[in-house]
Amino acid sequence: MLTRSLLRNISIGIIVKDILEDDLYIDIAPIEIQTGIDGELSVTNNLEHTVISPDGTIANIKVTRSDIIKAKWMPYGDTNRLEPPTVCKGERVRIYQYSDTDQYYWTTLYNELELRKVEKRTIVVSNKASIEIPADELLDHTYYAIMDTINKLVKLRTSTTDGEYTTYDITIDTREGQLEIIDGKGNQIHLDSQTDILTTSINKQIINNTIDKTENISHKHTVNLVKYAVNHHNGDELLQIIYDLVTDNINDLGVGNLGADVPRKQSTIDSYKQIQTRLAAYMGQ
Repeated sequence: MLTRSLLRNISIGIIVKDILEDDLYIDIAPIEIQTGIDGELSVTNNLEHTVISPDGTIANIKVTRSDIIKAKWMPYGDTNRLEPPTVCKGERVRIYQYSDTDQYYWTTLYNELELRKVEKRTIVVSNKASIEIPADELLDHTYYAIMDTINKLVKLRTSTTDGEYTTYDITIDTREGQLEIIDGKGNQIHLDSQTDILTTSINKQIINNTIDKTENISHKHTVNLVKYAVNHHNGDELLQIIYDLVTDNINDLGVGNLGADVPRKQSTIDSYKQIQTRLAAYMGQ
């Protein structure tokens, strides 16, 4: 009967070179089980590194190339993370070994921000009610968030694989200066910081509810539309008032020399009717 796990913690290790992006494996010098000769901590024959322990103790760790092991990332306690931490040379990690084989695994040990360079972290949360999903479709059945200083990207995405109404994507491209919010129906907000342009694309309607609103436009205000309306709280609509005024002017009669009603000149009526037609176009009539 097996009385204890064959996976065992064997040593604290020092990373000897920066991990490659999205790689699971790193080269580690296991400092608790190896001591050796002088050298510099790099991928050469001889390695050395100064280690400061949590209690402030300083030690020089010396190993040879033959002491270095290659270990695979094990997401111990961080199973929602998609790729390994972007660890760098000199960071300390915990090393595990399976039985007496050459299968080694690593997990991070401390928060050594002073040694960390650009990095990436993707958090993935499952969004499926069944496990009967092909492996190549698993990521589509998740919500995920990316914080990536390597590729200068911040992203949040949801899915519709568990009955959600639509998807949402929020993307910040810090290299290009772009911010975009878009749903699965194509509604979109886009900020281009390079050109200082904010664009909104909404399929149906935008509603602003507020007490007061002030727009300070220093150059130009352009409105392209099919129908325009300004409604007062008493029920009046501004363009309708103007339309009615033009109609009254068309139908208005003047007073002749003998005091009798006389119609306006036809050219005046035609001018008012042209204005009336233009107003009707704004009103959608």
